[in-house]
Amino acid sequence: MTFLKTRCTLSRPLEPKDYDHLSRLSTVYGIRGLSFQANDLIVEYDASRINEAEVLAHIRGTGVPAEP
Repeated sequence: MTFLKTRCTLSRPLEPKDYDHLSRLSTVYGIRGLSFQANDLIVEYDASRINEAEVLAHIRGTGVPAEP
């Protein structure tokens, strides 16, 4: 297992519905956790299960305004 983190910049403050959408990422195979620092979303993932492009695609799929 290779654990990595990727950082995405949020283009606006998150609303309660955004947190609900992000909670869906906990069911994605390979994503281990989420954390926040200022305007950044940090996603920890297992690189042996999922790659960074797939992680970003899942984040965009939630509708949360995040850019790599």
